Amino acid sequence: AVDNYYSGAPIYEPQLRPLMILCNQGASALERARLFRDLKEAHGSLEIQVKHRTSELTHANAELEAILQEREVLLKEIHHRVKNNLQVISSLLSMQIDHVEDERTCQLLREGGNRLHSMALIHESLYQAKDLKSIDVGDYLPHLVGDIHASYGDMAAGVRLKIDVASAMFETDTVVNLGLIVNELVTNALKHAFPAGRQGLLEVWAQRVEGELLLVV
Repeated sequence: AVDNYYSGAPIYEPQLRPLMILCNQGASALERARLFRDLKEAHGSLEIQVKHRTSELTHANAELEAILQEREVLLKEIHHRVKNNLQVISSLLSMQIDHVEDERTCQLLREGGNRLHSMALIHESLYQAKDLKSIDVGDYLPHLVGDIHASYGDMAAGVRLKIDVASAMFETDTVVNLGLIVNELVTNALKHAFPAGRQGLLEVWAQRVEGELLLVV
């Protein structure tokens, strides 16, 4: 027990308990207030840091987007120039055919020009496409087969084309090899299956099966 300061009467522990509880509650309230203040200050500081970091990321993303757009433009320009160069060489070979009398030499020049043209078509497709990594064979192969057929002129006048190629996207390297293969197959068909102006049907069929391209000529 303790003495009352004013009356001198003793104060016992049960009488002090409410006061102690109030003191403890007051101390707890003060501690919570301090913690709330610290938390609020930390939250404000964090918001400032987040806004600053967000601004930096937005600026960095804008710069990256500009670099990617510039890179895409440059790649398209490269594909365009490569296509033009290949077309020029292919055209020169075609013009040379008119000045060569040896049929074997003409055939070699025609085949070489067609191979160059098959690659030129790929670069043309990449120049026109939004995706610079892949090509739709459904657009590429019909153009290629039609151009090869046209290159033989009157020699293939009696040969009708039937082209059924489904739309399917493949990587550029795959389409390059595919173009060369189709060029050889169609060329050999026009040379050996339809000699001396023989009439007939040349069919090219291609479908995507389980991620692979099934090709029939």
